[in-house]
Amino acid sequence: MEDDVDRAIYEFSASTGTDKKRRINRISHLIIGKDVFERIGYGFGSQQYLNILLYLSGASLFLIGIINGIKSLLSVIFASFLQDISEGYEQSKSGLVVSGVVLSVSFFAMALAIYFRSVPVFAAGIIISTISVVFYGDIYAKLTKRIIRLERVPFFLRRMSHIGLLVSAVSLYLAAIILEKKDSGYLLVLGISSITLLISVIFVIFLPREPDAIQQSRSMWVQFKAYYRLAFANARRFMGNWVFFIIILTGTVSGAVQAIGNTYYGIFIYNYLGGWGYGRYMNVGLVFVLALLTSLLAPHICRRNARAYGKFPMLVFGTLLMAILPLTMVYNPHLPTVAVAVVLGVVGSSITGIARGLLAIEYLPEPDRKSFFVVSGVITTIPYFLIFPVGSFLAQQFGLKLLFKMLGFSLTFFVVPLYFLVVLLHHRKRVKI
Repeated sequence: MEDDVDRAIYEFSASTGTDKKRRINRISHLIIGKDVFERIGYGFGSQQYLNILLYLSGASLFLIGIINGIKSLLSVIFASFLQDISEGYEQSKSGLVVSGVVLSVSFFAMALAIYFRSVPVFAAGIIISTISVVFYGDIYAKLTKRIIRLERVPFFLRRMSHIGLLVSAVSLYLAAIILEKKDSGYLLVLGISSITLLISVIFVIFLPREPDAIQQSRSMWVQFKAYYRLAFANARRFMGNWVFFIIILTGTVSGAVQAIGNTYYGIFIYNYLGGWGYGRYMNVGLVFVLALLTSLLAPHICRRNARAYGKFPMLVFGTLLMAILPLTMVYNPHLPTVAVAVVLGVVGSSITGIARGLLAIEYLPEPDRKSFFVVSGVITTIPYFLIFPVGSFLAQQFGLKLLFKMLGFSLTFFVVPLYFLVVLLHHRKRVKI
């Protein structure tokens, strides 16, 4: 009955030009409002700040690494699954609202956890927020993508991701100012994050339901099991090809190295560069604002270079750029050099990601590409069970500099030589791809 009413309203409003224009403007304003407030919330609730606050609450480096390992593992598992099934899964607005509210509450809980110095509650807040943001962000993105296509709303809304990055950058900088100037700034910062995320949920509530959403007879849990069963079945096919086996292996190691490095970079800048520059939090904020701004331009630059210089050379070059960041933290830990290294790391990460995508497009037929990316996403989770505990142990027992040295050397002396091996297998032995 409710679907029939929604469909009737939808068809009637679409039949009149004035009502159609008014409806499009309303949807545009809702999407803009939701994205802006959501990005403000993410900027104030930056993961770098959360890790620093968790550290200051009394958590050890080992515990911080384990918490972030669990967070990264859950993020990859759920994100890979949702990107696949949500193309045909009914986008439930009630589900979006629930996940958004849980996300908002988790940031409020983290603020209280710091105030009462409760590390377990803080850790639970981080993990719950990770699960919530995956469901809230990915399913909402699919929903709005279909609404934009159905309603033919202005083209610039498709570029909201760029505007969102700018909003996040400004918010991250403002959060650094608050944390630097106020002793209890964390309450204000996490409170703003919680409130703005809750406001973004209100915008979602007023978005129209799509009347033609596909109803799935199977539960999400059944689809989850089927998805990973199929992924592991396809993995045997790709892992039997040495070229793709090495490409998946290098991508897995590179992703794990980046994840554990990002866990500790903010803490390192806060501790070791606090006497330089503009203050502890301001240094962290400025460095990662620069990283966000770089991520706006890096993909466009990298696509041109990948086509001009070739995919395999760009994989090597991008990996070496990524290795500069952890090695800079060890051998030249000064604010200007760290800032430059962060920029190079962002560019390197974009280069390798785009080169991998172009390789899949060039060497795989269309039906196999999706399977390849699914397998890559699933296999990526396996090293997390080893790399994060080992990395966290090294950070706790021997310090962050030794950990960063190991991360940089892993990329330079393990991943890069494997890329050269891929070139040899492909060009000299003519391995069939």
